[in-house]
Amino acid sequence: MDINATWLGQTVIISVIVTAILAFIVAKDRVENRPLAAFLGLLGGLVQPIGLIYLIVLFLKQPISKRNSHPG
Repeated sequence: MDINATWLGQTVIISVIVTAILAFIVAKDRVENRPLAAFLGLLGGLVQPIGLIYLIVLFLKQPISKRNSHPG
């Protein structure tokens, strides 16, 4: 099977864009600096397993409102 360089490049670019957009959306209430979270997602999207791990960690992070509302 031939792996075309154009196909590989398009796959990486789509992966980068999707990971950055998902990181920006998921980071809505979880981080204070959403553009930085999206940029890190963009960098992680270059190597897809790293991008997926970043999205999972970001998704499992508690929202800021829940972290700051401790009783007492």
